[in-house]
Parts: sequence; structure tokens; C-alpha cells
Amino acid sequence: MKTQKLNISVLILSFLIFACGGGKYKTEEPNNTIEEATKIELNKVVEFKIQPVGDIDWFQVEVPANGYLKVSVQTQPENLKLECSFATYEEWEQSKEKFIVKNLKMPAIAKVQEGNCYIRINDDRWNKGESDEIIQMKMEFIEEFDKNELNDQIENATELTLNTDFKMAIFPLYDVDWFKIDVEKPGYVKLSVKNVDSRIKPEVTFYKYDQWAEKKEIKISELLKKFPAAVQIDEPGTYYFEVKDDRWNKAYSQELFDVKIDFIEQHDLQEPNNDFKTAFEVKSDDLIHMAIFPLGDVDYFKMTPTKNGKISLKTKDVPDNIKLQAKLFVNDPQNPDDYIEKTSYLDIPCEFEVEANTEYFFLIQDDRWNKVASENLFELKIELY
Repeated sequence: MKTQKLNISVLILSFLIFACGGGKYKTEEPNNTIEEATKIELNKVVEFKIQPVGDIDWFQVEVPANGYLKVSVQTQPENLKLECSFATYEEWEQSKEKFIVKNLKMPAIAKVQEGNCYIRINDDRWNKGESDEIIQMKMEFIEEFDKNELNDQIENATELTLNTDFKMAIFPLYDVDWFKIDVEKPGYVKLSVKNVDSRIKPEVTFYKYDQWAEKKEIKISELLKKFPAAVQIDEPGTYYFEVKDDRWNKAYSQELFDVKIDFIEQHDLQEPNNDFKTAFEVKSDDLIHMAIFPLGDVDYFKMTPTKNGKISLKTKDVPDNIKLQAKLFVNDPQNPDDYIEKTSYLDIPCEFEVEANTEYFFLIQDDRWNKVASENLFELKIELY
């Protein structure tokens, strides 16, 4: 009985919310194109039908400032799956509608700018349904609360200063936020987050930007989902990073969360040595201080033995979460740009059989999946015997 009373209360409340919009009015056809859009007001209920099959209804509403527009319906006819698209009107273009976002399920929320915004309502993407039932719809404006907006493109990236913190939100659906930083010397940029809504799983990717290139966004990191997230910076310059919800970007929240951006000076003196071309040269009895940092870091070394024998690799003070492995390579005599594997991955400590006067390369990384990292330095001892 209590459940029945609760359900009835919810229905009454829902009706009152729609009824308190300062009156309601019916849509008059035709409004099937953006030029014919029905003008409506914020917070007022509008009534319309999706009829006949293939019917599309356009609406025009004036937005008072930059922020968000929410479109909701009280009920949907059972045989309809309403979709909402947001657009601006481009008077001088062949295609008059410029979509901000398309085909959102109800309730639909989009980031909008001050001025006229146009809304297209139709049955789902295939637009195969119709109904004689009246649909009640309301549009509400949500003021901007994320001070970094509008920064949904790399060209509009919000400029930040290293070693500071800020607040941001991933809102609405499909929101992407771009930021840029100036880095004055080699090292690492580390991003930390806290107080994140449980519905959100932030991820970050770091880039450089070349305005003259066909592909302007140059990725310098993989998609990083584990925080703190860091990227290695090999030279001074302006760098960009993109923050969004996980790979499918299907969640959002109005709750702001905290982000901290730090610069860590380069403390691994062998860097950059992340590929064969930048391999750091060593010799027997060298003692190297190095780190597996940031996540995904790989370190290449090269050595030319002066005698036949074995190269031994030993370590000390390795962080507990790191499991080091090494693999030996030689240059392909048939193709100088290729390298031949001489061993599989071996757990360190390990040793390799080598011949005199042959240049060898060895890769050191976290275990095969390379899923952890640590800023802490450890010692690598190299011996030829």
C-alpha cells in the first residue's frame, strides 16, 4: 500500500513540475524544417505529436547565456523512442542546420551558447514510429558552472600553470575538455584527480599541436585511465591534454571534481632512451640509476662487448610494485632499421651470451604488460664476464 501511495505521489509531482511552467501551448504544423521551427520559451510546456510516420518537429528557443539546455518530456508514447538533436541555424550555408549534437535519448542535455538554439525531435534514428498521443515537452536552461568552458576543441584549450590545481566537470554527455600547459625543461607532467563522481571514469591523453599539419593533434601518450597519470616531456614547449569519460564517453555528472597538475624534474639521467635510436650506451661495470616512469616507460641500452662472454644484469632497490624484465636484440645486417630478437623476455637478474665487437641492444621494462610505474630510482649493475 505504501508503494502504491509513493508511485501516485511521484506521478502527481511529475505532473506539477510540468504544469508549473507558466502555461502550455500546442505546436502547429508545419515545423518539419529548421526554417519552420516553432518558437517556444524556456520553462514552458509545449504539446506536439509525432504523426505521421517520418514526422520531424523543429523548435527554436532563445538561450540567455552560455550554459546547457535540457529537453525533457513528461511521458513517451509506448511505440516511440524519441530522440533530440541540438543545432544552430546557418542562414548563409547550403545546409541550414549545423548540429551541435545529434540523436540523444530523453532527457537530453547539450552545451549551448547564448542566442537562438534549435531543437529537432523525431522518433529514433530510423524514424519509423508514429502516435496520436500528445507529448508534453519542456526546455530548461542550466547556467554554466565549469569555469574552463568552452574548451571542447584543442584550439580552445584552457591554459593552465604547472604545479596548480583546478576544478572541472564532465558534463553533459560526450563532453570533452582540452587544456594546455607550457613546459620549460625536460621532465614529467603528472595529473592527479580526487572527489570524482562514481559514475565518471576520467581518462587523459597528452598531445602536441601543429597548426600547419594536416593532422594537427600529435599524440605523445597512450590513453591513460589510471591516475595519477603522467607523461614524459623531452623538450620545452606547449603541450595539450584531453580529459573525458572512459573510451565510450557515456557518463556525465554536474559534480565538479579536483584536478592537480604537477611538474616533476627529470631524474633518470639516461632519458630519453625509449627506442633503439635513442638507446643509452653503457659498458661493463657501469652502475646506472634509473626509473620505470611514467606508466608504459621502456628503456633501451646498447653495448659493444670487448670479448666473448656473458652480459649480466642485476638490480638493487627496485620498488616493490615493479617486476623488471629484459630482452636482447641485435641490428639486422640486411636492414639497418630493423632489429632481431636474440632472447625472449627474461626476469632480472639475468644474463645474455654475447660475442666480441658486436653491438647489442637490451630493453628493460616492467613485466610484459608494463602496467605499473614508479618515480623512485633504483640501481642497475651491468657486468661482462
